[in-house]
Amino acid sequence: MSLGLIDNRLAVIIPGATNAFFIIIMKNAFEQLPESFAESAKLDGAGPLRILVSIMIPMVKPTFAVIALFLIMMKWNSWFHEAIYLPQSRDLWPLQLVMREILVQHDVSTVTAGEAAAMANLMIQPIRHAVAIVGTIPVLFVYPFIQKYFVAGITLGGVKG
Repeated sequence: MSLGLIDNRLAVIIPGATNAFFIIIMKNAFEQLPESFAESAKLDGAGPLRILVSIMIPMVKPTFAVIALFLIMMKWNSWFHEAIYLPQSRDLWPLQLVMREILVQHDVSTVTAGEAAAMANLMIQPIRHAVAIVGTIPVLFVYPFIQKYFVAGITLGGVKG
């Protein structure tokens, strides 16, 4: 029986769709909210779905932002599952897997001759540093814009009810 997920983008998306850690974080965020908000919305005639959508979810937006940040970082640093599930679809590879491929292709550990090994190692160092910079720069540019949500999501647990 074949699910048809090899060399398919869904093979990477489906396993990452749920995470027990993030479910626990969201549960705790909702439990930290004061019950008085839901009670006053009930008195105003709001139903359970309206209370969830209009009151509760906007109050835990910082927690959603923190989870989004964690998911982005997990996917950004991920290469192992993609290497397994996308072996032939190089156009679907994430940047980290492409960078790993560059480093593996330029591995000089097999060179054993003294001067040749030193010269090969000297030439590979700039490539290794460039790969590290390419992998780091996007995170450095995005994080300052998300940082305010990250800090707000962390401090949300300090709400006293």
